[in-house]
Amino acid sequence: MTKKEPSSEVFYWDAPRKRLHKKDLFPLQIEINGQVYFASQWTINHFKIIRYSGALQLNKEMAIKPIVKFRDFEIQFVAKAIPLRYDPKKKELIASFKDIPEEHQELLAYFSEALNTGDMVNIDNVLRRVDMPITPASTQLVAAPQSKSKTFKRGLIATLYLVSGISLVLFTLATLYKSFFRIEVKTAFITAPMTSIQSKNQGTIKDILISKNEHVKAGQALMTLDVADSLSKQRKLEGAKQQVSLYTALLEDNKSKTNYQIRLNQTKLTTANTSLQSALLSRRVKCNRRYATEIDRRNPQKRGAECLIARKDVTTARLRINTSRASLVAAKKGYKNNSKETKSNNKKSKILLEEKLKRAKNEVESIENTSETFLSSVETIFSPISGKVLNIIDGQHQYLKKGQLIALIQKDNSEQYIEAHLTHKEVADLKVGDRAVAYSPLLKRDYSLKVEHLDFTKDVFSLSQDSLFKDRIPQDKTAKAILKFTDKKEETLLFALPVELSIEKDNPFTNKVKESFTSFLDLFINKTQANHFFPDAEAAELSECKNASRLFPEGIIKNIQEIGNNTSTLSIKDTTILDLDWKKKLLSTTKKLLQQDPTPVDYLQSSGITSAKNKALKKTRIALRNSKNSALLAIAYYLTGNKAYLAQSKKYVFAWATTHIPNGHPINETRLEGFLWAYDLLYCHFTKEEHKKIKVWLMNIQSNKHLWKFGPTSRKNNLRTHQLKILLMVDHLLNDDKSLVSDRETLLKHADNNILDKGVTIDYKERDALHYHVYDLEPWLEIALLEPDYKDRVNSVYSFLVKQLKEGNIHNQFANSKQKIDAKRAAGGFSYAKKGGTFDTTRITRSVLVYSTLNQKILSEQDTLKYLSQKKLRQYLFQYARYYLWKTK
Repeated sequence: MTKKEPSSEVFYWDAPRKRLHKKDLFPLQIEINGQVYFASQWTINHFKIIRYSGALQLNKEMAIKPIVKFRDFEIQFVAKAIPLRYDPKKKELIASFKDIPEEHQELLAYFSEALNTGDMVNIDNVLRRVDMPITPASTQLVAAPQSKSKTFKRGLIATLYLVSGISLVLFTLATLYKSFFRIEVKTAFITAPMTSIQSKNQGTIKDILISKNEHVKAGQALMTLDVADSLSKQRKLEGAKQQVSLYTALLEDNKSKTNYQIRLNQTKLTTANTSLQSALLSRRVKCNRRYATEIDRRNPQKRGAECLIARKDVTTARLRINTSRASLVAAKKGYKNNSKETKSNNKKSKILLEEKLKRAKNEVESIENTSETFLSSVETIFSPISGKVLNIIDGQHQYLKKGQLIALIQKDNSEQYIEAHLTHKEVADLKVGDRAVAYSPLLKRDYSLKVEHLDFTKDVFSLSQDSLFKDRIPQDKTAKAILKFTDKKEETLLFALPVELSIEKDNPFTNKVKESFTSFLDLFINKTQANHFFPDAEAAELSECKNASRLFPEGIIKNIQEIGNNTSTLSIKDTTILDLDWKKKLLSTTKKLLQQDPTPVDYLQSSGITSAKNKALKKTRIALRNSKNSALLAIAYYLTGNKAYLAQSKKYVFAWATTHIPNGHPINETRLEGFLWAYDLLYCHFTKEEHKKIKVWLMNIQSNKHLWKFGPTSRKNNLRTHQLKILLMVDHLLNDDKSLVSDRETLLKHADNNILDKGVTIDYKERDALHYHVYDLEPWLEIALLEPDYKDRVNSVYSFLVKQLKEGNIHNQFANSKQKIDAKRAAGGFSYAKKGGTFDTTRITRSVLVYSTLNQKILSEQDTLKYLSQKKLRQYLFQYARYYLWKTK
């Protein structure tokens, strides 16, 4: 016999006409398995529990303990119940009482009735007649005790409301204060009184004797130049030989001048005779009726006009013959009958020319027999003052023009100050002596200042073309304010570092208000400006470590660790290319690096060098191996968990951050990228003090790159691409949103100037060589990893490269290059720059690796695999490893 399902009347309770007992909404407590629940509805027979979370079995008997509370009474007894229905979504349980003794039912009925009527007078009699355990309670009503918890809660809430109200009022006052009493300036920079040193002569830098930020004394040598007396030996020699040729030609011309005139008149006479014969033939045809055509006979007027023209041509030709004959006779007669005076003048002229020719030949002989060192001299440039070197030209063997800026020196005992650029309307609200607060977003510090000088010049830039900040100031900021530090100890900021200013307004209407509230509000502003609107440095670092990667995709560290533990689930399956296992090669390489110390250098030099044997170039290339090695060590640490790799990688990064002096050169500093990738991976393993020093280095890189001056060509070619690659990486590492927005705007314009139709780069157009197309493509691929919006445009540049390779367009490179430096490099031993040479296809290895990383394509399935080599893969081992580690969502 099947069990009958509970009827709907159980859920909806008894119908009113059948109801034996009233449904009571007064909360009845029921204890089940030690957990107390409220019965939202109950009768003598059934009850409903909401939010039931215990275990149960339908239609199975369960032990319960009903509890009735009324004022100070708490009555409970043991009973049984049977669960009838349970809704797991609403967590509602409906059950019925089972085998409740009559006295218990009487108690529940009485309470139900008493609760509805409010009559509890005979409760003592009922309790005496019910044989059941009850909790100890007095049968007399007592006054309810006062609730201290409620009073405390009310006081706490009131206090919170009060504090919130005061904070809101203070914030409103501060906002109004900043709006009506202060001027916010974004275009302000750290600077100092400085002396500029310029080259007085043209020449080539031989030696740079001092470095940036070094202190020099008055009269101390700064650098030496190889300065030519006037021209180089070769140019002097060519000039002397030209003088010899000139004087020789003049002598020859003086001897044969008359013969030349005779020959010229004879030629003219011959030409005139030829013209006469032609004119006679034309007259014969045009004027003789025998030669007239049918058309000529029909147009006698036309034929008459042509005949007249032909006769005039004959007359003109005869006149030319007569003139040429007369000139020829006069020339021959003059040669025979020259006066004694003319002959004497010709003799003197001949002697003078012979003397000049002799001196010119002697000059040629002298130059050929003189050494190069005699023609050139070494000039030493000295410092005119004692002070700190703020900037000095970087580039040994670089050619200097006369008047070119060499160095900037800050004089001793001179104070740093802030140069702020404002509109005329903003300056009108200021006066000398106004107080200000400078905030450095990168250092996250405030500095107290005072307005020292106001410049209302209508066109500041036309009067100061040498301003270092000119390119970073909007055109409407044509006025300038100079602000001095109130505390000289704070003059430790980097030269040209941008800051944000908050300056007091000089408003007569609000002077009285400022006198009353300025101290209080300044205290509030100074403390909240850095802390409220900008995150605390230490708190920011802690929060940043929750997601350490800024350049790599999220979860990169986990990916590396999983590969190290052989538990990786990455989609890219091929682990070796050209039989080179990247993981095995990386660990073997980094194991050797544990015994090598970093070799940081002050300055890097590779751009503009035309000799492959240049010592500065070799030194730079060797030093920059530290860059990629630091990134490999960082990966090795997460692969193995060996802290020796961590310590060594940190050692590389920190050594360069405290030694290298950036100057902003786009090419010289482009290979610093390895340190930036390593810093990103190990961000949470540096101490607070180490972070500060590394970030100062990054800020110096960023600032100098923003100040770099591009030419009309370099602003469009690979120099700008390499600059933006490093800038975007530094912006991300510093969390500098302001600089990132500005650099992204520059990047958008550069993409339009640099990438032409069908993926052709402007470098390929100018250099006619795939070498420079690849050199421009490499930073673009790195940029696309950080800025995915440029992925399609960069892929078009890569596709153009692959197309050229497949079509065999790798020969006759640099044939039509527009850059003179390519020929110089070819002559200096750079084989890739040889005019008409063949492109080395293994040169695309790095581009193929980064392209595959960007597009998540398997290397072994690509046609370009045949162009790769093990040697190049080892050279770009970091990019090779990164290809396997990179995983995007």
